[in-house]
Amino acid sequence: MKKRLFTLATVVSMVLCVASAVVWARSYNVSYSFGRDFFDASTHTEGGQRVSLASGRIYFSWDRFFVPPNAPERLPSREGWQLYRDPYWFAIRQKYGDDWLLWTVTKDATPAPKSFGRSEGWTVGFNLLMLVFLTAIAPTMWRVRFLRTKRRPRSGLCPSCGYDLRATPERCPECGNA
Repeated sequence: MKKRLFTLATVVSMVLCVASAVVWARSYNVSYSFGRDFFDASTHTEGGQRVSLASGRIYFSWDRFFVPPNAPERLPSREGWQLYRDPYWFAIRQKYGDDWLLWTVTKDATPAPKSFGRSEGWTVGFNLLMLVFLTAIAPTMWRVRFLRTKRRPRSGLCPSCGYDLRATPERCPECGNA
């Protein structure tokens, strides 16, 4: 039962590894953003939460923009959940460094009121290669285990425990495997 469960976990991990590698490579050419925008008329705030894929990273961001009550009318933003795909991301991604940091955390804030209001926000980014490497651990362990068990009978070892069977080739004295 343990072997089957490990094999199932390995297959799921391999699928996630391949999918995250494809998403990592694709994020250098096309940017995806999934998020929710809101506007609260009582507090004069607008903002949103987003999950974005860009430049080999996944970003989780939250921002809020305080609009002064006497500010000129703004164009209404679309509220609710949206998926946005930017096919021209490769043209502007040069401003983002190709660093290999595992994660980044930035806090954006303009504390002093400006003509359009003040804003604040957080962005946390994780390198997608970290996800690729973490999901590749189980398939690598499975492959090493498979190659070891395949090599054991040829070298005179017990296939289940690895005990030397040259003295007793018919039965393993360690585990009892035939």
